[in-house]
Amino acid sequence: MSSNNTNYEAYMNRLDFHEQVRKFTLSLYENSAVPRNEVQSTIEKVGDFISQAHTVFLQKEMDRVMKSVLDDETRSRIHAIFENGKDPLKDFSTEHLRLQNYKKENLFFEPEQFVIELPGIYNSMKEYMQSLENENDLICNITQGTLWKSKYRKDGFNAFPFFLSFDDMQPGNTLGSHASQQKLDMVYGSLPCLPPHLVSKLTNIFLTTIFHSNHRTTFGNSAVFSEIRKELNELATKGLTIFVDGRAETVYFNCLLLIGNNLGLNSCCGFTESFNAYYYCRICNANSDDCKILTVEDESLIRTKKSYNNDLLNQSRGVKEKCIFNDLPKFHITQNHSLDLMHDLFEGIGRDEIEYILTIYILKKKLFTLTELNTKINQFDYGNEKSNKPMPLMTEICKPCDREKLGTRTKVKAKQSAVEMACLIRYLGPILGELIPTSADTIDYWKLYITLRQIVGIVAAPRYAMSDIVHIKSLIHKHHTLYKKLFGNLKPKHHIITHIPRIMLENGPLVHFWAMMFERKHRDFKNVAKNVTCSKDLPYTMGFRNQILLSCKKEFTEPIDIEYKLGSLTDDTRIYCQMTKYFENIISIKSYTFVEMLGNQFKSGTVCVYGINEDEEPTFAKVKHVLKINGDVYLFACSLQYIDFDYKYYAYEVANNETPDTLINMNELCYTPPGIFFVNKKFKCYIATKFDI
Repeated sequence: MSSNNTNYEAYMNRLDFHEQVRKFTLSLYENSAVPRNEVQSTIEKVGDFISQAHTVFLQKEMDRVMKSVLDDETRSRIHAIFENGKDPLKDFSTEHLRLQNYKKENLFFEPEQFVIELPGIYNSMKEYMQSLENENDLICNITQGTLWKSKYRKDGFNAFPFFLSFDDMQPGNTLGSHASQQKLDMVYGSLPCLPPHLVSKLTNIFLTTIFHSNHRTTFGNSAVFSEIRKELNELATKGLTIFVDGRAETVYFNCLLLIGNNLGLNSCCGFTESFNAYYYCRICNANSDDCKILTVEDESLIRTKKSYNNDLLNQSRGVKEKCIFNDLPKFHITQNHSLDLMHDLFEGIGRDEIEYILTIYILKKKLFTLTELNTKINQFDYGNEKSNKPMPLMTEICKPCDREKLGTRTKVKAKQSAVEMACLIRYLGPILGELIPTSADTIDYWKLYITLRQIVGIVAAPRYAMSDIVHIKSLIHKHHTLYKKLFGNLKPKHHIITHIPRIMLENGPLVHFWAMMFERKHRDFKNVAKNVTCSKDLPYTMGFRNQILLSCKKEFTEPIDIEYKLGSLTDDTRIYCQMTKYFENIISIKSYTFVEMLGNQFKSGTVCVYGINEDEEPTFAKVKHVLKINGDVYLFACSLQYIDFDYKYYAYEVANNETPDTLINMNELCYTPPGIFFVNKKFKCYIATKFDI
């Protein structure tokens, strides 16, 4: 029995050692910037070091130290153990052996297809979807929209929504001689029913298809999307069997939305790719003349299955070919609508209008200089959004169309990324409000900005009330009417956003399916492309590396719960006495410099929004201490009295005096970013928020 136990323990030790070696080799693939040949080189060097240096050194030291203690037979057995352990990486010494091992453990699948199984994800999605069933006040997910409820909810809680995103990517030098040849189309998938703290993580966005952009032009949509269409059909009809807590469950995934910019979606879905065409909108049949003047959506022009089929038959009204995704169960391009805030709003009409407004104020009305504005932009405290701080503005020569609108030869140029433009739109009121006069010849331009800011405050928020859908419709009408008065005809993207109320009603918050979250994923693949020496068959190389990274993800699964990141400990003995009025029994209490959760950092001086009072007014507090009491994290803060909302600054005015202290549980602030506190020249205090409250 003793011999059997010894053999069993030795067997288990070998298994555990083998697993550790596998984890080590997988970890080398985890960094997408490290080429596969470097992984091979590293493993060879580590193997040589162990066999030729480390093991030999240990053998000699053992002989020197234990020679007088051990008999010859024991020393011989120990030497045999060292000899057997000289090459611990032999089962992983080549990439072929490593991949065979990963496949055996179901960690790696060839690039053609893959299955994702992560512990806890299924239960997490199911519980989140069930909780949304009981949420009647706020819309925060696509499963609360009319599209899911009318077409998919009856399939039960084992059916989950799935997004498919299209975007092109230039892996190399965009100005290089081979730029057009290496341009790739990336197709990503995501699960929008994940809890909010998981849904936007890059690790939960999956590459599904990759191909050269010119292949789609040459061979057509049907050829390049044939495999992903087949797999989506199988996921919707046959489902996927997974094991949860020892029992088999069949889960189904329905493709609800196709996500991308207007050009990408129009081309992949068979619509005209020119926005100078007479019919360019994939959502409605408004012609280009109507689009220039329509300030609200005309429901009578919305595309239907019947009108789409007629247009397809006649190749008319912008329909060039059948959308191949119409073959998916319950999907039809005239019913599953989407648009992209990143390109339509922040890099589209938002950028244009901010440039126009600032051009009028700086170059035409001369209310302030560009240097003064850049100084204010640079000195403003952006709080948690400091990484999105706008770049300095500049001037450029006007295009003929802009010269006619603005009456100037030059204009202000806001060369910003989408997140920088969003930040500038959010906080231009606090930055510039006190410099804007209320005279008749200038105030309308500021009203246009404020209306744009109101639209952004609702459509870029992760949740909203049903009443906001009616409000956003009136805001878009007001905004477009004012734009026509000041600058003339509407642009194509002005028309696209008239469909926002419909899409919010059907699909929930727009920030959950904008291109920003998918474009961030490009970085991983650009790193791969940058570090390979041969660009032959680049799509396969990227797909292969993606599968290795998925293997790493499965092997090193991160916790799925919301996590706090705490700063360093502070020494404040007085805080214990102050907490006794909130807790009868304090087992442990610690004070920290800050707490960070979901990218939002709270520390002493941070302003937070922690509720709505009986008068439907926001309640604000300024943090004094970050505490961990009996295992839970709290903010000890002083309340700030709300006075009024000032539309000139687009901020909440609060009293300068701090009212009695309050204790806020961090769980109440899960998805509410901090506000930004500022004081104007008259020493009035304001709080600007990222989203409307």
